[in-house]
Amino acid sequence: MNAPVRQCAVCRLRGEKDQFFRVVRTPEGRVFFDPGNRSQGRGVYICRKPDCIRKARQTDAVGRSLKSGVSAQVYADLAGAFRSQQPADWKSLLGFCIRAGKSVFGAEAVVQAVSKGRVKLILIDCDAAQNTRSRVENAAKRWGVSMRTPDGLGAAAGKPNCKCLGITDIQFAQSLSRLIHES
Repeated sequence: MNAPVRQCAVCRLRGEKDQFFRVVRTPEGRVFFDPGNRSQGRGVYICRKPDCIRKARQTDAVGRSLKSGVSAQVYADLAGAFRSQQPADWKSLLGFCIRAGKSVFGAEAVVQAVSKGRVKLILIDCDAAQNTRSRVENAAKRWGVSMRTPDGLGAAAGKPNCKCLGITDIQFAQSLSRLIHES
């Protein structure tokens, strides 16, 4: 038996309903975020991505789909649900990033990827050699790429000798940058 397919009201991505957040309008006209995807009423689905949540708020995609007014609290609840599903620390998020194939390992590979515009964030271990650090910092400055210097990068990446890593996905880069800055 096939699982029911749902579609994001913003980007039109199709998938199983557990890939989406749901907002529901009850027969009485009440509109709210439905985290359990079980409430009775007309539902609209939004991807579990920050861009779709942001665009839904900007364009009032939920209100248009439900043909009803939507309070700011509904969008705040969606954003809160997204934040709560994210890993709490940068090491967990880095693991997701690596498994997703959105990273480049090693100083030389990072410098080359930076020059091609692929790297959005550079992570260099606190105890990286000065020569490595200088080469990577020069590339970062030249191409305008942000850098963070977390402690224990190699262990977090699952490669004990790794001292430099480039993140190629903008959303991973922004989240990692914020989490490393806060830690």
